[in-house]
Amino acid sequence: MEKVVFSPSDIDQVESLAAGLSVEQVAHYFGIGKTTFYEVAKRQPELLERYKQGKAKRIAQYVSIVHDKILDGNIDLLKLYLRTQAGWTENRFEGEVRELPPIQITVVRDSNHKAKAQGQIN
Repeated sequence: MEKVVFSPSDIDQVESLAAGLSVEQVAHYFGIGKTTFYEVAKRQPELLERYKQGKAKRIAQYVSIVHDKILDGNIDLLKLYLRTQAGWTENRFEGEVRELPPIQITVVRDSNHKAKAQGQIN
């Protein structure tokens, strides 16, 4: 079987297609399977690099759009961003809530008039 080789124009097209397609879908576009795509990428490392660049460029475009929408007051997108990027949750308490016992604090002055705090849990 003849080895598959991607031309420079094919590699340019891979970058464009990567914006919306998975590796498997790009491979199928060129009439090969995902395994063959990765075998070609071993021989032509720029193939996978350009695929990753295409994905990253599209993500950067979307991040910019989402950012603008958040600044325009889109609360749903703000919540989505905070959940996925900052670990935020709408749940006030994630664990068990329990009350702590009261603590009594007494301030005692020693002979040099320095205050010392003594704590006692009731």
